[in-house]
Amino acid sequence: MIRNDKKGAEQFTLSFPKNGYRNISVSDKYTDSFCNWTMYKIAQYLEGNNTNIQFIHIAKNDLQDLNAYLESL
Repeated sequence: MIRNDKKGAEQFTLSFPKNGYRNISVSDKYTDSFCNWTMYKIAQYLEGNNTNIQFIHIAKNDLQDLNAYLESL
């Protein structure tokens, strides 16, 4: 996630396979949508707590892949 707060970290690392999982790919782009802003703020709040962060936007037809991924954790 890329910085959306001038005083915050430039980015936070997400805990998700870099090459994605099945049909779920990792995007190298970011947006300033409400969802992304909210996740940045959550990551900012949790900073220093040694918490793994995952943030996933997927299509409805990829829900089975998401379930398989979550079950593999």
